[in-house]
Amino acid sequence: DPAGLSDGISQEKFDSYRLAELKHGRVAQMAVLGYIAPETYRFGYDLTPDGSVSTSDIPNGLAAVTAIPFLGWAQIIAFVGTVETYGWFTSPTGGIDLP
Repeated sequence: DPAGLSDGISQEKFDSYRLAELKHGRVAQMAVLGYIAPETYRFGYDLTPDGSVSTSDIPNGLAAVTAIPFLGWAQIIAFVGTVETYGWFTSPTGGIDLP
């Protein structure tokens, strides 16, 4: 830590910050990939049980936010919430050795 931002905190707290930084960096990388990939690749599977919305109907970029149905957002939020909640009940490093 060249800026000294971690001075005075425990090693466990530092490890939890490092793990959060790794996780958020990976999420950001996936977000960039998810923003770029639809320009090239399109998969034609249905997003709703009745088949009224397909992946090919979803526009690229930020316009996709308003095109996803409510139940689609509910599934995304439920999945992310489950993953984040699970992380609270594990060790700060997730049981892995950090670099």
